[in-house]
Amino acid sequence: MPAVGWLDRRIPERKDRIRRLQLLGASGFAVVVFTHFAEMFDLLPGMRWGVADSPGHYLDLASAVLALTLFPTGYLIHALRQ
Repeated sequence: MPAVGWLDRRIPERKDRIRRLQLLGASGFAVVVFTHFAEMFDLLPGMRWGVADSPGHYLDLASAVLALTLFPTGYLIHALRQ
């Protein structure tokens, strides 16, 4: 009986991990959108949006890479487990 209880608690944790991957990926997309709005409206000029080798450029790049890695990975894992 204790093994069944452990299994019941373990299954939702796996689904939560997949959801967290997708959520982090979606958050990365939101950061990309924010950086493009910030560049368009010249918000936070210290980030030097649109300039190569600037903090804004690397924030945009890193969040895009995370988004394009984590969101599809979470979706793929979810699809393969069903």
